[in-house]
Amino acid sequence: MTAPARRREGGTAPAAQEDLVKVRVWDLPVRVVHWLLVGSIAVLSVTGFLIADPVLSPAPASEWVTWVKAIHAFTAYVFIALILARVIWLFRSRNRWCRWKQWIPVTRERRHGIIESLRFYLFFDREPPPVVGHNPLAGLAYTVLYLMFGVEILTGVALWGVQGEHWAATLTGWLLLVVPLQVVRFVHHLIMWVICAFLIHHVYSAWAHRPGRRFRRHDLDLLRLQVPAEETPVSSACDAGRGAPAPVLVLGIGNELLCDDGAGVLAARRLAARPIPGVDILDGGTLGLLLMPYIAGRLAVLVLDAVSEAHGAPGDVVVIGDRDVRRGHGVRATAHDIGLVDALSAAELAGCAPERLALVGMVPDQITEHWGLSPVADRRVGAMVDAAREVLAGWGVEVPADA
Repeated sequence: MTAPARRREGGTAPAAQEDLVKVRVWDLPVRVVHWLLVGSIAVLSVTGFLIADPVLSPAPASEWVTWVKAIHAFTAYVFIALILARVIWLFRSRNRWCRWKQWIPVTRERRHGIIESLRFYLFFDREPPPVVGHNPLAGLAYTVLYLMFGVEILTGVALWGVQGEHWAATLTGWLLLVVPLQVVRFVHHLIMWVICAFLIHHVYSAWAHRPGRRFRRHDLDLLRLQVPAEETPVSSACDAGRGAPAPVLVLGIGNELLCDDGAGVLAARRLAARPIPGVDILDGGTLGLLLMPYIAGRLAVLVLDAVSEAHGAPGDVVVIGDRDVRRGHGVRATAHDIGLVDALSAAELAGCAPERLALVGMVPDQITEHWGLSPVADRRVGAMVDAAREVLAGWGVEVPADA
């Protein structure tokens, strides 16, 4: 890839007018090894999975299985050669972005950059740290990845030895004296899945850091059900709320993967079927503390969520007042509600907490791993919406009759 870098001439040009130059970050050997590794990992994963679970084979004939093992073995040789080539190039390359110091944070600056990179990946910072090449955390991740490659090669060679490869048995026979064969096989298979998970994150990171893209937390944080006509740039936590055009926020929170825990989200969507003047309706999911910028500066916030069983029988709809919501009394039905209370406390400390606060809650019937509400909760979502409309009307909001 190439990375844009700023070029200063004379040190007097404004930052906005600085020229951009392209820096060749990855040299040709790294590019070639990278894409050959992608292909070899794909082939090894597919053939390895079929070897581990041959019942999934399209054809049960032994000849087909033999071909799969042969392809797996040949690709494994290619994979080992590519890993060795990349490790050697870490020390031989003249390109400083391709050398081993990009992987191992030997300088104080690189070690400090690990925290900055981690803050970006955890969505605490809106922009990635300004580095060319791998950021320190990514470089450290590659170090761990290649260590896993080494373990994968070692266990794979040990399994070759068990299958009759004399040279493999000679090299790794000692391993089976220390670790049982089933453990070796399990580790070999487990690392394959870990590598697949890394590839998913790798593709996402490449997309998030692509040239010309400015990462925005709003891209992943919230599904905005009613989008204001204009967005105001966010300069601080308090400005995030005050810059929004709507003084009232209706916030549906919950996890739809946990059955009735998603009641608040579904109620918010139903309420948002028709726009309400002066009201933003957001699906906050399970963001917890990250909701603070969207709560801050509002005149009033109405939360829709599941509540604890202390409020009644399953399906009962209750309205919890300002003081109890701020203190979290009876609100904490699930872990994400703790984050809501923390977000409110953070807004309070920042001096931009909402003046009015209420919560319309439903007592859940089931909190299990299931998509969709239970029949009891599903019948009561309409009651949550009606209660929310009454609260908004009590705050002076003109709610359409069929909203």
